[in-house]
Amino acid sequence: MAPLTSHPNITGNGPTRTRQAICFVTKSFRAPDRTITGKNIHIKMKTNLHFSIFLMLLVMGFNAMAQNTIKELAALDDKTFWKGAKFVNMAGSSGKPYKNGQGVRAYYPALKVPKKIAVVSFYCYDLGTTESVSFGNYRAFGWASTKSTTWNMTQEATSKVTNMFYAYWMESQKENMLKYCGAELITPDQFTAEQKNVYKNFQLDKSKVGSTIMAGKETSASTLEFADGYQPILVFAPGDYKMAESLGLLAKDLNVDAVLVVVTEMRTDKKGSHVAAIGMYMYGPNPVPRREDVKYIGFNGAGRQEGNVYEAQKVAFNGDEGVLFYSVNKKTKQVDYFDFEGLDAVYGKVLGGLWYQLVTVKKCGQAD
Repeated sequence: MAPLTSHPNITGNGPTRTRQAICFVTKSFRAPDRTITGKNIHIKMKTNLHFSIFLMLLVMGFNAMAQNTIKELAALDDKTFWKGAKFVNMAGSSGKPYKNGQGVRAYYPALKVPKKIAVVSFYCYDLGTTESVSFGNYRAFGWASTKSTTWNMTQEATSKVTNMFYAYWMESQKENMLKYCGAELITPDQFTAEQKNVYKNFQLDKSKVGSTIMAGKETSASTLEFADGYQPILVFAPGDYKMAESLGLLAKDLNVDAVLVVVTEMRTDKKGSHVAAIGMYMYGPNPVPRREDVKYIGFNGAGRQEGNVYEAQKVAFNGDEGVLFYSVNKKTKQVDYFDFEGLDAVYGKVLGGLWYQLVTVKKCGQAD
């Protein structure tokens, strides 16, 4: 079916200029459904009325605390910002590190603070939204149908947004990383010829069981795109031991201390497109040397891997709602809002939180 809402292409530079994107609305119909009829309707209406009032009051209270713009999100104090932190599943004994080098996580006392970190994957994905409305009555009329409306960004729009987010973040992140953390952040455009060859030929490994159990929302995304210049390294299960090992060994082959994966989750609905969550995952070589006299016993990540998870952080914004950065006027079909000012600071907060956990909380490089 032809698109009911068409947003022209996103173009231009700078976060606050008016730009245009492409967002399609599609409709579909499902098989008959049964509905409640007769004497139950009055009771149902009263119950729904009370429940609706409760929900309205709850939403009003939530909206008072919600962030309406990305700039407001960036301005949050750390305690409030990190209330959105999500648990990242880890394979093998919940990701517990061991002194002998077993486990999916690195043994932190043996791990030196990374000084050279390569960003090896940067991608954004849109989950989209589907709303369904039922009509008709199977018992009364012999038929009932459900009309479904779906909102999501097009592949083209997702690609352009991904590159814009990436460019905006990179304007300040390398300098800030060096200034505040004493670490150098490098990107594929800075790789040597040898590093480019290693990166180009890299294949991400994954376990059959672990990656299925721990699969993230990327696997059900409506659209997903990588920033230009990046290999399609899709880390949909950050704590999978096979993924961790292959990415840790990639860091070794690139001759860097660690590699970083940056993931942005978006959600499009009838209001527009939202930044819903950001995840950052750091991997590197196992810091504990392998010993021939040690038996490494374990399975599904509890054994020894030559590459480890160094740290993993994911933060969601406004629960599942996210923060609006793009919308289109329903009547004119023209872009009436497109603003992601402050997103660089939000990325910086997530990376700063990852660094704090690695160095301060887990005491990376400090003796037992």
